[in-house]
Amino acid sequence: MNTKEKLVRLRKKMANLNIAAFVVPTADPHQSEYMADHWQARRWLTGFTGSAGVAVVTKNQAILWTDSRYWLQAASQIKGSSFELFRQGESEVPEFDVWLSQILSKSDTIAMDGHVVSAANVKKYKRRFEQKGMILASDVDLISDIWADRPPMPVSRAWILSETYAGRTRAQKLAQIRDTMAKTGADTHLMTTLDDIAWTFNLRGEDVRNTPVNLAFALVTLERAIVFIHPEKVDGPLAARFEQDRIDFCPYGQLKQTLGRLAKGARILLDPNTVSYAFVQAVSPETRIIERVNPAAELKAVKNEIEIGHMRQTAVKDGVAMVNFLYWLENRTDDAPVSEMSAARTLFEFRKVQPDFFSNSFDPIMAYREHSAMCHYSATCESDVVLEKQGMFLTDSGGNYLTGTTDITRTVNLGIPTQQEIHDYTLVLKGHIAVATALFSRGTKGF
Repeated sequence: MNTKEKLVRLRKKMANLNIAAFVVPTADPHQSEYMADHWQARRWLTGFTGSAGVAVVTKNQAILWTDSRYWLQAASQIKGSSFELFRQGESEVPEFDVWLSQILSKSDTIAMDGHVVSAANVKKYKRRFEQKGMILASDVDLISDIWADRPPMPVSRAWILSETYAGRTRAQKLAQIRDTMAKTGADTHLMTTLDDIAWTFNLRGEDVRNTPVNLAFALVTLERAIVFIHPEKVDGPLAARFEQDRIDFCPYGQLKQTLGRLAKGARILLDPNTVSYAFVQAVSPETRIIERVNPAAELKAVKNEIEIGHMRQTAVKDGVAMVNFLYWLENRTDDAPVSEMSAARTLFEFRKVQPDFFSNSFDPIMAYREHSAMCHYSATCESDVVLEKQGMFLTDSGGNYLTGTTDITRTVNLGIPTQQEIHDYTLVLKGHIAVATALFSRGTKGF
């Protein structure tokens, strides 16, 4: 089914429900940036494979918003489809909610699936649309019925990251979270973000490509905790280990039902910026909601001495792999041509022999010449080119180790650089030096 056929089916369902516009964000029920294939609805609908963007379909228009990292890629991938690209960030391009409030009429209904939109964003969209007399229906999923070949939910095995690497036990981390809960007056805490859950429970998996997490939710009370996860991922020894820390497992799909059964007068802490609207709506009306950043998000930002030591070791191990790769790149012979994709495979082999390595941390970006000007370029069999003994070559890659995760970018010239290349490279280097030597006032935020 091509994009045009998908839009025909989607618009038919929209017409049946009297929906003027349907919004498809890049998100899952965990508000992740990088998601399992099961949740890649925007990619499926538009054909654009980047990690950020929003698709909006009206009765006669189909628009894709994405940021400057992906303008070139998106334009190429949606060419010939019915989608039009809106370059998010340009001064004359409004955000999708502003655009909809401008082009639709009073009483029109805008629909989205509240399972994949945060509570904070739904609140913002409702306010904007209601000011124009429009209706936001945030409980509408039109994709599932027409996505016939939708990938299944992943069921990778869940495994424990040893305290040897984590530096703290699950019990210690849960005690810290409960201290914060007590200070805010909460007796229950809802976590839906996969990295916070992985950190809190020292739990890892392979449900998302290159990201060692499990698709799971968690409820923490002052006495026990529940991890909502697919039963096939949890073996007997893992369940027994967690029971020692008063942690139970429930099926992934039971979270909403559990939220609706919270005790009368319960007080639940959650972050509306990371918890989907559908889960906030599922909370029993007799429960008080306390809005706050997840305690785990703050706690995991402060590394303990074991983590710091491992981070240093990881940098050394990954540095060895990268030096070996650069040496190989510089001293390769003409006997076997090297392409962008084969260079990526070679770097992976250099990383693989390092202790504690288990996967790439993202799909490597090996970009030769004009490809290096494309943000987040990823070589394919169609785009792959052979590296010559001249021109700029960008390598951006990283590794997941039990001791840490890396992301390293290097730009090299495979021959004698031109004056233009020297000029451009020098300007970028001067920019890096300026940032590295800048003085920031105490308390300055990184965002």
